[in-house]
Amino acid sequence: MSGLRREEKRRYAAILQEELIPAMGCTEPIAIAYAASVAGKVLGEEARRMELSCSGNIIKNVKAVAVPNAGGQKGIAVAGIPGLVGGNPEKQLEVISVCATRTRRSCAL
Repeated sequence: MSGLRREEKRRYAAILQEELIPAMGCTEPIAIAYAASVAGKVLGEEARRMELSCSGNIIKNVKAVAVPNAGGQKGIAVAGIPGLVGGNPEKQLEVISVCATRTRRSCAL
């Protein structure tokens, strides 16, 4: 990018700043947590059960990486439960950054 003029650099930086969304950890488990959090908000009451359907690529990646704030655990349920129970959907891909230790314990994570 050294050949770019100052104005071009500024425009590229502005585009990146507008388009990029911070994510906490690998995006696949966080996407599940975010979807579960949005579902919980829409539901408006405590969920009694949750069913998650994911593509093969998401399943593969969720099984391979630890979910943030989950004590090193991996898996679809480990990603979805904290989002549903204690996630903040307004934080988007940082949805479970707000999950407290109390929330994790209540989920048996």
